[in-house]
Amino acid sequence: MQKPKLIYYNDARHYSLYRYDPPMSLHQFRQPVDEILGTGVDTLSFGLGSGQTFWHDTKVGIRWGERITRHTNGVMWWRAGENVRHALEAGIDPLKVVVDRAHEKGLQIIGSLKMNDPTSPDDDGKYWLGKLKWDHPEVMI
Repeated sequence: MQKPKLIYYNDARHYSLYRYDPPMSLHQFRQPVDEILGTGVDTLSFGLGSGQTFWHDTKVGIRWGERITRHTNGVMWWRAGENVRHALEAGIDPLKVVVDRAHEKGLQIIGSLKMNDPTSPDDDGKYWLGKLKWDHPEVMI
C-alpha cells in the first residue's frame, strides 16, 4: 500500500445505507467511491459496521438487523438492515461492491471498525449488539 496523501472517511451509514429506501441499486452502493472521484482523495476509509454488527456478508459476525425480530428504532435503522438483507439475497455484497469500485477507480481502501459501542442485551436498540454479546451476555462488564 502506498502512503496515503488524502484520506476520506465514510461510515457507510449516514451517507449510504440510512439514506436510501430498500432495495438499493448498484449505483447507490457505489456512491461512497463515486462521490469522491476527482477530489484529490486517494484513500477511502470505509466503515465496516456499527459497533459489532456489519454492513456486509460475514461468516464470523452478524449483519446489521440480522437478529432483529421487532423493529424498535427509527426508520433509518430499518432501512440499513433491509438494504443489506435485500442486497445479500440478490447476491450483492455491499462491501465487495465498494472495494471493487475503489480499485477500479484507482483508489486505496481501508476498512474502519467502530469498536467501543456500549450496547447491552437489555437495551431496546439491539441493532448494535454483536455476536459475542448476543450469545454470551455473561461476559459483559
